[in-house]
Amino acid sequence: MNCRSKFFLGHKSDRPVCYFLALLLTALPALAQPAPLNNFGANAYSHGNFAVAESFYKSALAATAPNDIETRARIYSNLAALYKKQKRYVDSAGAYRKVLALRRQDAPPLAITLNNLAEVIRLQGDTRQAAGLYRRALAILGRHPDANLADLAAVWNNLGVSLGELGRLQEAEEALTKALLMKQKLFSPAHPELELTRNNLNRLHQAVMKQQTVSLAELWRQR
Repeated sequence: MNCRSKFFLGHKSDRPVCYFLALLLTALPALAQPAPLNNFGANAYSHGNFAVAESFYKSALAATAPNDIETRARIYSNLAALYKKQKRYVDSAGAYRKVLALRRQDAPPLAITLNNLAEVIRLQGDTRQAAGLYRRALAILGRHPDANLADLAAVWNNLGVSLGELGRLQEAEEALTKALLMKQKLFSPAHPELELTRNNLNRLHQAVMKQQTVSLAELWRQR
């Protein structure tokens, strides 16, 4: 395990736990393998121990063979999600780009990574680039009839939000409507995913009404 990580050189209150884990992993080499380390990281993440999670993920990467592409991609994806949760968007985007460099095959996992990267880039303020990445993700999913419908719905929802932010309201409505119709096939009426897209559509409709009102007022002033 990487004992020079932030976890092992962290705050004094963390050090007893750090040393215990270091001894445990030394005593049980089977635990110092990519899968257990990645799982330890995921467990720490789920409990809000982000510094610990980051250390385990980095240790998992260090223990993963360079040619184990899928394992490395999975760990980088977990790191990217961790950084996004911490609002470390530059680090998150960097980790997702590493996943893209590993996942080159035209397949749904590549599309999901593009969607995740797009979301981070949108949060950084580059909505136009994010919309382009969402479209790339949809193109890939569209070439795979067996693609997960929930994944398709999520990307259409995210594209709709981005288009709305760009002021392309008609296109945004079309994207969000597609997402809503897909989610209605998957979820119960009270499901949070369905509620998310409904709320996005409602906000969009409010924006359309506001735009129309502003346009009418402008026309009235010109008369």
